[in-house]
Amino acid sequence: MSYDKALNLFGSVDLDYDGPFPNQVGLITGCPTAGRITQGPFGGKSHGNVDAYDFGAPWNSPVYATHDGIVATAVDGYAPWFYCDTRNCSFGNVVIIAGTGPGPNDHYTTTYAHLLTVAVSQGQQVEAGKTLLGYVDATGYTFDENGNPGGTHLHYQYNGPGRLELPAGCGM
Repeated sequence: MSYDKALNLFGSVDLDYDGPFPNQVGLITGCPTAGRITQGPFGGKSHGNVDAYDFGAPWNSPVYATHDGIVATAVDGYAPWFYCDTRNCSFGNVVIIAGTGPGPNDHYTTTYAHLLTVAVSQGQQVEAGKTLLGYVDATGYTFDENGNPGGTHLHYQYNGPGRLELPAGCGM
């Protein structure tokens, strides 16, 4: 399933809407991995317009679902430590989970990228904090601004209404 289709799994998500969406407090109920946040949203070398966090974590650290939902995309075709030199393969091994919020138009997705392996399959139901999605690696486009490998980390991204709010203590 394409990334665009994953965004629309439960209906249309208007990412250009500038209306008064509330922050999605309470939808994200856990940390995806035990690593520390090394890059925050809307800035830095690769998160210019993206509501995403990078969690620096040791190789092979487990990654868990942060909310209940359905696996919209599960790509597990890149070899460990596979680097690419274009953004066409930027996420490497990746899982995208579709979820719904409290309102009728509160559909959203979370993305878990640069995984060593993927432990779920498309269409699978996942449970926050309990479903193992995969393991941290550096597959895909993980170079820094100088062209050096960026190291093992989890790219965790939110797409939907409002802004992502991580639970207290996550990434510390």
